[in-house]
Amino acid sequence: MTEDPYVAHRTSGPILRNTLGVRMDRHAATHRLKHLAQAAGIHMPRMHPPCFATRS
Repeated sequence: MTEDPYVAHRTSGPILRNTLGVRMDRHAATHRLKHLAQAAGIHMPRMHPPCFATRS
């Protein structure tokens, strides 16, 4: 496995940053990922939050 130059030897701090250089929130990161996937021709399935149904 090769190391990704953006995360290699990191011990702290954000990996995904916005144009201002601060940490991307989860909504911005998801939005950016969707646009990158679309530009690459990759279909991303819709993500659903975990189900909190209780079992009896």
